[in-house]
Amino acid sequence: MEDSRLRLLFAVLLLLAAPDASARGRFYLSTQTVTAPGQQPEVNIEASGVRALSMRVYRIPDPEAFMLGQTDLHRPVTQNTLRDKHLFTVLTGGYRAAATSLREQVRDAVSPRARASALEVLEKANTGLTKAQTAPAREQVRIPLLKDYPLVSYWQQDLDASASNAQEAESSGEDGEEYSGNSGSWMLRSLDLGVKESGVYLVEGVTGEDVGYTLAVVSRIGLMVKQGPEQTVALAVDQTTGAALSGVKVTLFDQGKPYAEGTTGSDGLFVAKVKAATQTLALARQGEDVALADASFYSAGANDRVVYLFTDRPVYRPGHEVHFKGIIRSRSGTAYAPPKGGEASVSLVDPSGTAVDTLDAEVSANGSFTGRFELPDKALQPAAGVWRIRAEVEGESFEGEFKLKEFTKPEYQVNVQLERPSYVEGDEVSGRVLARFFHGGVLKNADVQLTVYRSRFFIPDFVDAEADFFVSEGERASAGREIVQELSGTLDANGSFPFKFATAKDGQDYTYSIEAKVVDGSGKTARGQKAVDVTVGRFFLSARTNKLVYEPGDEVSLQVVARDYGEKPVAVPVDVAITYQTRTGTSVSEASIPEQKLQVAASATGGTHKLKPTEPGAYLAELTATDDAGSVITTTVPFFVTEKGGDIPMAKGGLELYSDKPSYKVGDEAVVLVRAPFDSASVLLTHEGIEVLSSEALELKGYSAVLRFKVTKEMSPNMYVGAMAISAGRTFRQELLLRVPPTERVLKVEVAADKEKYAPGDTGTFTVSVTSPDGKPVANADIALSVVDEAIYAVSPEIAPSLPEFFFHPVRDNVRGTSSTTFRFYGYGRNVLEQMSALPRSRAGYGDLKTLSRKVRKEFKDTLLFSPNLATGPDGKASMKVTFPDNLTTWRATARVITADTSVGFGVGKARVHQDFQVRLATPRFFRERDTLKLGVLLENSTSQKGTATVTLEATGVELTEKQKTVTVDGNDQAVAVFPVRVTGGDGKVKLRASGKFGTHSDSMELEVPRLAHGAVLSEAFVASLAADSTAPVDLALEIPASAHPEASRLALYASTGIAPAIESALDYLVGYPYGCTEQTMSRFVPNLVAVKAYEQLKLPRKERHGELPKMVMAGVARLRQLQHGDGGWGWWEEDETDAAMTGYVVQGLAMARSLGYGNEEVDQMLTRGLARLSSLSTGQMDDGLRARLLYNLAVAGKSSDSMLTALSQKVREQSELSAYTKSLVVLALAESGKKEDAAALAEELERSANRVGELVVFGGSSADPWWQGRIQPAMATWDGDPIESTASALRALARTRPSSPFIDGAVKFLLQQRRDGHWQSTRDTAVVVSALADVLPRFASQTQGATVAALLDGQPLGERTYTGEDLYGPEVMVGESLTVKPGAHSIQVSRRGDGAGLMLEARLSYVDAGEGLKASSSGLTITRRYHRVVRQQGGGGLEETLQPLLGKSAEQDGLLFVELEVTAPNAVEYVMLEDPLCSGCEVEEADVGRKPGGRDLHPKGLHREVRDEKVVFFASDLKAGKNVFGYMMAPGLAGNLHVMPASASLMYHPQVRGTSNEQTLQVGGEP
Repeated sequence: MEDSRLRLLFAVLLLLAAPDASARGRFYLSTQTVTAPGQQPEVNIEASGVRALSMRVYRIPDPEAFMLGQTDLHRPVTQNTLRDKHLFTVLTGGYRAAATSLREQVRDAVSPRARASALEVLEKANTGLTKAQTAPAREQVRIPLLKDYPLVSYWQQDLDASASNAQEAESSGEDGEEYSGNSGSWMLRSLDLGVKESGVYLVEGVTGEDVGYTLAVVSRIGLMVKQGPEQTVALAVDQTTGAALSGVKVTLFDQGKPYAEGTTGSDGLFVAKVKAATQTLALARQGEDVALADASFYSAGANDRVVYLFTDRPVYRPGHEVHFKGIIRSRSGTAYAPPKGGEASVSLVDPSGTAVDTLDAEVSANGSFTGRFELPDKALQPAAGVWRIRAEVEGESFEGEFKLKEFTKPEYQVNVQLERPSYVEGDEVSGRVLARFFHGGVLKNADVQLTVYRSRFFIPDFVDAEADFFVSEGERASAGREIVQELSGTLDANGSFPFKFATAKDGQDYTYSIEAKVVDGSGKTARGQKAVDVTVGRFFLSARTNKLVYEPGDEVSLQVVARDYGEKPVAVPVDVAITYQTRTGTSVSEASIPEQKLQVAASATGGTHKLKPTEPGAYLAELTATDDAGSVITTTVPFFVTEKGGDIPMAKGGLELYSDKPSYKVGDEAVVLVRAPFDSASVLLTHEGIEVLSSEALELKGYSAVLRFKVTKEMSPNMYVGAMAISAGRTFRQELLLRVPPTERVLKVEVAADKEKYAPGDTGTFTVSVTSPDGKPVANADIALSVVDEAIYAVSPEIAPSLPEFFFHPVRDNVRGTSSTTFRFYGYGRNVLEQMSALPRSRAGYGDLKTLSRKVRKEFKDTLLFSPNLATGPDGKASMKVTFPDNLTTWRATARVITADTSVGFGVGKARVHQDFQVRLATPRFFRERDTLKLGVLLENSTSQKGTATVTLEATGVELTEKQKTVTVDGNDQAVAVFPVRVTGGDGKVKLRASGKFGTHSDSMELEVPRLAHGAVLSEAFVASLAADSTAPVDLALEIPASAHPEASRLALYASTGIAPAIESALDYLVGYPYGCTEQTMSRFVPNLVAVKAYEQLKLPRKERHGELPKMVMAGVARLRQLQHGDGGWGWWEEDETDAAMTGYVVQGLAMARSLGYGNEEVDQMLTRGLARLSSLSTGQMDDGLRARLLYNLAVAGKSSDSMLTALSQKVREQSELSAYTKSLVVLALAESGKKEDAAALAEELERSANRVGELVVFGGSSADPWWQGRIQPAMATWDGDPIESTASALRALARTRPSSPFIDGAVKFLLQQRRDGHWQSTRDTAVVVSALADVLPRFASQTQGATVAALLDGQPLGERTYTGEDLYGPEVMVGESLTVKPGAHSIQVSRRGDGAGLMLEARLSYVDAGEGLKASSSGLTITRRYHRVVRQQGGGGLEETLQPLLGKSAEQDGLLFVELEVTAPNAVEYVMLEDPLCSGCEVEEADVGRKPGGRDLHPKGLHREVRDEKVVFFASDLKAGKNVFGYMMAPGLAGNLHVMPASASLMYHPQVRGTSNEQTLQVGGEP
């Protein structure tokens, strides 16, 4: 009776309490090092929720076969099976009967006596088990021993921290500790495995049905590997003694296949001159001893071909013309040679990676090619940012960069000059601000605002290195920028503003940045800045010895130079203290030489201290000086004295390498000292750079060795000395950089104009002179000469590097090194069934005004000349004539020079265009209808005469209350005439002509400025269809509100024959989308891939776009490479957090591109990293919809997760509350995983989610009240809440699994009816729908036929179009349009004549709501805009920028405003776009990184900002529920009453969820 009760009790407890897989414990096994014979290897166990492990150790009989059979050798796996279930397991109800949590529940509920009785009753269930199979008492084990490997040992390892023997385990040699992780308490144990013989051992840990593996290696061999692109070197040594081992077999494998093999020589070296594999495994074996090293090779950019690509200038506006030149050189090591002709395919690439335009360019005999592109016009909204010129040369891609920015050129230049090049803390810094017009005149009486910042800095240790192009300014670090002072004033008669400020004295070195903002009388602004070092000491010391290594008794010459921080030598007394270490055996003693004084002169040679040390040892000279402020300045110089190289004291810790010079010249002898912490070993010594230049096994004896070698041209511009050694089982490694600047290959280039000053329209000549470093003329040098307005470089500095920087920049070490001692194995406990299912089955290279009798200056250029193919004559000179346009400026002439032997040079010259009297218009970037403002005409008198000037302003497109004024102008001065202006009319152009007469002098200039309509642009779409079996006309009704602008409307009627035109129009939209985040990049080329595949299957005519698809895909890949995060995933932009959904989308797209033949090594590497990150992300906590998306993404990439997919499939079968979107993705994931029957079965469940509304089918909601017909609110604005994406995903699932489904036709009709303006509501929706329609295109291909369509607007002909066969698969076509649709009600009637299939109709209407005082609106989001003054006040951390609300007050002209945009969302939403229109004359403060006005972070993570002429655009990755604040700073430049159109916020992928702010007026500087 008692037995029956116990059986029942146990059965019930086990069935009810068995935990699921998520609740079971976890453990990890790892081995960190390779152990020498005679020592016991250790295995680390890391566990949580596991009370004990069954540990098994097996010997691997054939290590090489085992290792090569592994997918990832660091994580070894092998095949095992579950033992048949016994009665005890059956009673538990399944797989977790013996789990720890269940046992603990039973122990709490049942007494020990009852448990013992129950086990006695159930004992028969365990009969028949052998002793080896019987599980330990504390952990039931169902996994048998491995059959293929001999068992070495087997034991039960207790991991219970609360067990009584825990202390005993620790005291007996087990290391243990506990810590807490995200999933609870973890414990770590280090265990000796008890094996000491050479061999490879498989370590298996088992608990329940979970098993984990790691490897342990016991080996005498230590293997060091150095791998370059074409050569691999390995050194085999005894890992204990470090002695070289001969006769060791070394094999290099690439993904399990050998590609090089050999045996080490007497010196232990193995050399293979073969091309390196990306994933190399080096395996060394001698008898039972095995060593492994994964010398995976990834090139550091050392290519055998380089292309220097540059443009005529660094920055352009939309619509401008870009001229470019490319210079190709083949590289062998560090030697360059031009190619022999050929062709380059050149593309203009936008920031998203999309190729906007392409051309083919012929490569000339000197290895160059040239061309030009026209940038997209502003109306197309090309993306601002970094654009690229990409050249494809023989299958390789190279790039040069330039910027596209909506900028205005400054009229004058601001410079900050200081009295001294450097200062000491506590000094007063003094200087002046100078403002000069680019044409040469001084700017007077302008307002100056000066801001002083400071940040920490340090001096690089290579400050004395030769060749200034060789060291980047970016190598000087600075951080922690803070405002310390603010000054203001006015420029004097000389265009100067003197200033001074005190520096703090706090014992730290700082860089102070002085930034000046100057505002002239017309409101135009320019900036300049200067940085200066303020240091603790007034100077620094640099010292060097004439040699590195001396023999006892040699004379040591120690040269010391003192310089201030402006690099000027100074005189100073220096104390010289020399200490040294000597060695006797392993004993080291220290001694010193009496301190001496050295007087250092204020010269380049400074002073020299000489001594003759007699004892071998390591010497250190410490030099100390004191400045007049009492600051102590020190530096140290090491040198060595040795007889044979082995009598120098040992290094501390690791290998040390010393060179005798900071830089070398070809032909020099280089001396390098190697010091080690061990007294004997074989050291792998390499000379390396782009390749392994040489290698040797150096027998180190006595802790040190001296190397001497000749510097060759292959070592230029730099090389590395590498040293690796193994001793006592530990790897030591060090590399030393040696600089060899190629100064003999840098040409001297001078550019000069034939005159100092020109007038507009003059002809001038620029001459380029090229000489060699020794002053001889260089003939036949290839020159690219560009002449650009100097004001352009105030907008953006030069982007392209100089030719010396490009061709002779320091090369990174392109040789990879690794060692067998650091080869790590690890594994984690996984369910044995899961493990069984997982077992194997562009490089860098860029109305008109009346005509007046006087000349009107209106020809203004940014680039005057780009002559890419000049050549020097025998005298080393080349000349070019130019005619100067109407710019009054300085022209910068830049010459880039290269010869056939790749000697290079770079030079700049300037020419000034000036006239003694001039007028200048101070215009805004745009005018806004209904604004009233004050427009300034600046007069500049460069003569010495004072007088009266007459100023005339003429205009079309604005109203002038005054057209002429008289002003007095002093000699060499400026004056401003101000004209009140009222802006009338809608979108268009304003043409302005300013004229001035001053005595006998006169000038006139003309400009055009865009005029923007007052109001908000609104658009609507009206859709209908003409049925195939009906001839009745279709009527469309529309109404334009009375507030619409009467001359700013457009109505167009489009018709399409069905799916193919819809796909084509949508693809045009995706390719032309102006922004470039990760999703938009993917949505460009993924739908194109799907469409091309469908067209090819149907054998339809290829579109012109299809031919560009390879370039489009590669451009997208390049952009995705930029967007990929360090963890391998993707977010929306480069700088935000990794997002699981976005990572999945990219992985899916890259996998599709590869499967369709668009893969390459770069795609593979990106996909591998992305897959690893996605696999990790997919196991986290998330809702079912997101998990389904990720599983589908993984399945497309060929890496499905059966367990998670099975669990979701079960939920679909159980008809759980999963959305139609989630069900669709599960079906698609099953189909991609090859489980077609399961997918088809679930597709039937998916069909139950369909809602029919007439002839339409939509997935989601209810048929009674389909929610897709209403407005989507933020709570519904998710991927699985989007009716369009849900229906498109369901359509794809049905097309793949149930192509005869009766719901397909209705779903297609629904999707086609949701189109607006040729696309769906977002790039994401459009991409998904295009993919879905492409899947069903074969089904509808035969239904399309020709037809004739006619349309009437209000009874009058609107247009007519006859469709032919050529139209069936082209983009949708326009039937007719009208640009004069007035406010009011209108009707469109569309009819068809002749036979034909059904047609989709769409009338697209756009107009401007021109009502005054436009009110805020909200459709799910609310946005409010506020203006604040930015006021700087003294705070606890120095000057702080605080905010004062404007509250209807007038803003100061050129005062700084903070624009606050507050967006309120009822719940958290993702992917939001904000657009804030600017007022006329306002300039955004773009230099705001690190500034926090009012404590506001202007650049939070996940926020992307773009500044355009007329608006600021923000992209936010997410909004939290409630209030979200964004902002930027701007300065109003023109006085007036300015209208600011409403700001807007919308969800990018659900744009109907949006909100707009009120229209506002900004009063600047009082009434106009």
